[in-house]
Amino acid sequence: MSLRSDIIAFGFRLIPFRTKAIKFYLSLSSNKKSYFRSSSYPFWLKKKWKISEFLIERHQLFLIEQKNNNTPKHVIFYLHGGGYIFKATGHHWRFVNRFLRKLSCSIVFPDYPISPDYSQDEILKMVVKSYKKTVEKYGNKKIIIMGDSAGGGMSLALVQKLKKEKIAMPDQVIMLSPWLDISMSNPRIKPMAHLDPFLDLDTVKLAAETFAKNENLQKAELSPIYGSLEGLPKMSVFIGTHDVLYSDCVKLKELCDKKGIDLSYFEYPKMIHVWMLFHFPESKMAMKEIFSLIK
Repeated sequence: MSLRSDIIAFGFRLIPFRTKAIKFYLSLSSNKKSYFRSSSYPFWLKKKWKISEFLIERHQLFLIEQKNNNTPKHVIFYLHGGGYIFKATGHHWRFVNRFLRKLSCSIVFPDYPISPDYSQDEILKMVVKSYKKTVEKYGNKKIIIMGDSAGGGMSLALVQKLKKEKIAMPDQVIMLSPWLDISMSNPRIKPMAHLDPFLDLDTVKLAAETFAKNENLQKAELSPIYGSLEGLPKMSVFIGTHDVLYSDCVKLKELCDKKGIDLSYFEYPKMIHVWMLFHFPESKMAMKEIFSLIK
């Protein structure tokens, strides 16, 4: 673990009121919540790249293209994290900017609806329609579905849905610190939960209850680790051993090994939740491995 990541992890431990703050946020009306939400991309991104906006199910879909590049080699369909209760942050926009800088690619970024105002069915419906629109423009062979945290779990749920509905599959799926089981019922989670200063177990459970809306938390559409893993595109997982979601990523690897399913598994010692989105030395290492998967 690098000194920089160690210092930032320590800083996260100084924010003990996070769960109370999120409870307060969720108690607000939809109108009041809007003050804490932003679907806007940063101004600097528009200066660098060509950005188009579309409405899918009354929600925005952003297409970010490199200027003077009409034939990108790759199309990254990115699903941001946020526990299904938060919109994208500056970290997500800076993260996808790295791909635009290094690869011949376009980014498709759904501003999908979030809980508690929308159900899981409504969220996935918008994402599936966004994916279909992406296939219409680029074909499926160039598409890489990628997501972090809740977006990582949704990435797996999405390809399971595509298989079920016999929709053309993407080239591959890359999951970053994915939330694979919102029930958090894995007995290996609780003993190590204190290791992650970024993602608090109580906060995760609160987000899960908000997202599930009294449904079975182990329903495959909510927790894709319980869904079928056969017949999916090439899959990769990046996870840190101090991530509260680590145990379920290990479980996914064990399930894939047992079923003979190819899963590229990248485990980083002592890394916290979604560390690859930050600017740690380990983040740069992860980016190199992600680039190598895409190239």
